[in-house]
Formats: sequence, structure tokens, C-alpha cells
Amino acid sequence: MTNDFYTKTDTLISNLEAIPVVLATRLGPWITPMVPAYFIHRAMVRHLDGPSFWGWMAAIALELVGVAAMFNLLNMYQYNQERRKIDPPAPLKWAMVTTCSYYLTAFALVLFVEFFPDVIKFAPAAFVVLSGSSAAVLALINDQKRRVRTIELSKDKKRKSRGQKDKNKGTNVPNVPNVPDLSQAKQTKQKQIQERRRIILARIE
Repeated sequence: MTNDFYTKTDTLISNLEAIPVVLATRLGPWITPMVPAYFIHRAMVRHLDGPSFWGWMAAIALELVGVAAMFNLLNMYQYNQERRKIDPPAPLKWAMVTTCSYYLTAFALVLFVEFFPDVIKFAPAAFVVLSGSSAAVLALINDQKRRVRTIELSKDKKRKSRGQKDKNKGTNVPNVPNVPDLSQAKQTKQKQIQERRRIILARIE
């Protein structure tokens, strides 16, 4: 009774401990980008004299592009690791380029602007690069979806073709010539031998 109580209590505590761990793994990756987003907003307002609304829009846009670029990079890397030799590879280098452009833009707006105020005039160009990177990320994601869909359709086509061939093999049975029953022929021969013995014995008598 006591051991059962301790076992149930330990299981309950373990389940309760798992809740904050799961929340941390789910919410942490989404909450963390808020910190650099704040610094990007501050740089937009302080150094570029932009309104607070556009500062938050730029910060959120930059962080979302970063999440999308990193997700696309990891997705393509996993695809290249697991693909068959006949499957086309994913353009991993372009996914790396878009991810690097996110980091360069973030560093330019947060780090360089704070320590090197003279480069503030080049900051708007970073958003042009970011805009092109976001379009490239969308194109790469759609291209990867099309690549995976094409492979799946090819697999389904081969699977159906293989099933049709197996079905044809089952229905097209070759004509087998009539083979005489060997057991019946053996019995007939034994009867003939017995009949001959009977005739011979009858003649001797």
C-alpha cells in the first residue's frame, strides 16, 4: 500500500515537472526573439528618427524573417540528409545566404548603429536586403514543397505501376498441359501384373 502511494506520488510529480519543461520548449523559441526585436525598435526610433509603430513593425518583420529562414535552412538540411540518391538535392547554400542576411541585418541595426553612428546612413539599405531575403525565403519554401510533392507523386506512380504488374501476373496464368496422374497409372500397372499372375497360376493348376 505504501509503495503504491509513493509510486503514484512520484509519477504525479514527474508529470507536473514535465509541464513547465514542455512550455519552455514551446514558448521559449518564440519569446526569445522579442529581446532583439526591442533593440531593433529602439535603434529605429533613436537613430533613424522613425515613429514607434514603424519601429515595432520593422522589428517584428525582421524576427519573423529570421525564424522562417532558420526553419527553411534546417528543413532543407534534413531533406538532403534523408533523400534518396535519385532525388534532387535542395539548394542548401541559398538557404544559408538568406539566414546570413538576417543576422547581418540584425547586427547592423543593433550593434553597428550603437557603436559606429556614422554607418546610420546605410541602415535603410539593410531593409532593402531584408526585403529581398524575405522574398527568397518564400521562394525557397515553395520550391521545397514542390520538390517534395513531385517525389511523392513519383513514388505513388511507381507503387501503382508495381501493383498493376503484380495483378497482371496473378490473372495471366500460363496454360499448363495436362499431365497424367502418375499414381493412377501406377495402380493400373499393378492391376495388370496381378491379372497376369492370376492367369499364370490358373494355367499351372
